[in-house]
Amino acid sequence: MDAIRCEHLSKTRRGRSIVDEVDLVVPAGSAFALLGPNGAGKTTLMKMILGLTRPTSGQVVVLGERVPVSPATLACIGAIIEEPFFYPWMTARRNLEVVLHEGARARSSSAIESALEQVGLTETGGQRVKTFSQGMRQRLGLATALLRSPSLLVLDEPANGLDPIGITALRRMLLQLREGGTTILVSSHQLHEIEQTCDRIAIMHDGRVVLEGTPSEVRGYSSLEERFLATVAKGAGSGPTAR
Repeated sequence: MDAIRCEHLSKTRRGRSIVDEVDLVVPAGSAFALLGPNGAGKTTLMKMILGLTRPTSGQVVVLGERVPVSPATLACIGAIIEEPFFYPWMTARRNLEVVLHEGARARSSSAIESALEQVGLTETGGQRVKTFSQGMRQRLGLATALLRSPSLLVLDEPANGLDPIGITALRRMLLQLREGGTTILVSSHQLHEIEQTCDRIAIMHDGRVVLEGTPSEVRGYSSLEERFLATVAKGAGSGPTAR
């Protein structure tokens, strides 16, 4: 079963193509990465997958349902898109309680404590969010995405603001989630951040998927801007799939 299927997906804004005819399949239980520089279209693509913005053309099927999905299916998806929002005067735990309440589920202290433990915020869960660093806020965002033990996790640049220790912990967490059967879609602009955790990588440039392959196949494409332009110019490549 495919967890995500994008078919001829496009988004145009003010006459400019943001995402252009993207076909993408993320198998259930896999860890899939969108790799590309800022402005490549990764965040817009993720927003369409989550139903946060409508495509200009094409369609998205997530967990067997065409987007927008039903509330029941939506409850199976955890996500961070751009910078997560929190109530700064509340503690981290209280913010997580609010998220559970808004999701029409009974508050569960065990779910909150499990999420805080997974992101390394157990000891600081009683602090107000306004005292948090950017990295701590990012980890709290990850905790909100993990609250309902999602079967699909969509993370937009989750390493932003994390220090080296936080990045190592993130990698470990993603590996554990993948081994547990969670499907992961993650975006990044740095290959070394995601090649240790993902099964497959799609490189985006100017709204298009220009290259797709395994981490070993795309490892030579770490100088992104130069390689993107070379790939587009050639129109084909060996090893990974050129689009």
